[in-house]
Amino acid sequence: VNLSYQLTINQTIFLSTILQYLKQIHSIENHHYIINSVIRILPHCGSALKIISTRVIEQICRNLTFVVQYYDQQETKLELK
Repeated sequence: VNLSYQLTINQTIFLSTILQYLKQIHSIENHHYIINSVIRILPHCGSALKIISTRVIEQICRNLTFVVQYYDQQETKLELK
């Protein structure tokens, strides 16, 4: 595949980079930077809009599920003490 003729946002490596960053739960407090960047590029995504927005939203939902489960576990530990 010749990547030099594809728009950056249409390259799978672009989406992979965004998703890998969002998967880093330990840096979740900085995720708003990448999310804001994604929001800014959405109007320029063209045919990649659907896949980029869907995959990013899916990862954000996974992150939220993780955070909720984590805090539920912490709360349960406190109740058991």
